[in-house]
Amino acid sequence: MKNGSISVLPGFRDTIIDSLRGLGIILVVMAHVTAGFAYSNLSSESIAFIGDYIDGFHMPLFFIISGYAHGMKERFSSGERIWPYIRKDIINLYIPGLYFSLLYWLPKYLFGSNPAFVAENFRTVSLNDLLRIPLYGFNLYWFLCTMFFVKVLHMFFERYVKRESLHFIFWLLMYSVAVIFFLRDELNPIFKEAAEFLLRDEEYFFSVFYTGIYFHIGFMMKKYSFIPQKISLGIILFLAGTGFFVASHFYEFRNIFTRTGSSICITLALFIIFYALNINYRILVLCGINSMIIYCLHNHIVAFCRVMF
Repeated sequence: MKNGSISVLPGFRDTIIDSLRGLGIILVVMAHVTAGFAYSNLSSESIAFIGDYIDGFHMPLFFIISGYAHGMKERFSSGERIWPYIRKDIINLYIPGLYFSLLYWLPKYLFGSNPAFVAENFRTVSLNDLLRIPLYGFNLYWFLCTMFFVKVLHMFFERYVKRESLHFIFWLLMYSVAVIFFLRDELNPIFKEAAEFLLRDEEYFFSVFYTGIYFHIGFMMKKYSFIPQKISLGIILFLAGTGFFVASHFYEFRNIFTRTGSSICITLALFIIFYALNINYRILVLCGINSMIIYCLHNHIVAFCRVMF
């Protein structure tokens, strides 16, 4: 480590990133478990607040971690083709996203008349949901499909667009489109009718638009070695992000801006704290290495428990 930058020897894993990813997947499971408490006698305002707090930054954390990890590997320096990288992500991200989306959609479609199942699902599912799966997955598996499309777009810019400023401008414009949509007062009736098929789950449809900026932030953090080694700065950012969330939660002015601001502050704080303290506990590293398996399988267990209890 020199001048506050962090380097990893070739052929060695960055166990701190694995630890951060492990923390991220633990938070994901906690968020989904606390969401299930809403259908049980364990429901309370404090549990709902904790779940809402975790839900506010756990997925941005994953996208920034993924962007950072993506930046660890040199690509296209010798004019390589982009297809081998896309093919790898199809196998590692897109196909698992489709498979587990289908595996999660099928029982909901077949047994959706069960009152407990409908309550757990928030709404019944249809064949239209099946047709939308190739676009953005189903339920929580939107993450895998979205990550795939974000990585493909990012690699396209890495390979064919040399001006780095255009990369950031592109993701900022994508984010702006999502902001305009989410802050709209109402959709034009004609547009709403034409877009009903795609926008039944509008948050999932626009997921690539508003998550790509997180991925690019992580990528730039690694490229320019931007992780200040000051624990005090990490604590300040964490308190600032948490305070911003708490204020927006209780005064009811939460929107895409407040969520973005608090999630970026908390995520950057975790990066700084983990690297400053060299946090790489074995349990976190193991969870991080196996985060894909945990992510794909945990919701089936959580969903089953919601229905049974």
